[in-house]
Amino acid sequence: MLRGPIAGFAHLEPRRHIPFITDLDGAEAATLGLVLSKAARALCTAARAEKTYVYVFGDHTPHLHFNLAPHRQGDGLRGGPGLFEPDVVDADLAVHRAVAETTRLAMADGDV
Repeated sequence: MLRGPIAGFAHLEPRRHIPFITDLDGAEAATLGLVLSKAARALCTAARAEKTYVYVFGDHTPHLHFNLAPHRQGDGLRGGPGLFEPDVVDADLAVHRAVAETTRLAMADGDV
């Protein structure tokens, strides 16, 4: 992106059209971490940033893309709690634990 408040803000996307991260095939999924890390590091260095935020939202664009935003102290980015609506309510602890345990089991069993 060559305009906007964050110099270096970029999108990283797969070569083929897929709507969500869950649609990556084996080779795409296997190389994602390396490519994403390399792109985030390059942007961080080029923008002289402290870190590069990486996030994915898929509600408005039906094509997987990662938003990469180099962050410097005092710029317009808000991380952490600023990501949520001010009046959002925390999910119940039991729900958090159930999702975490189900995810852990799925990863251990190789279901994903």
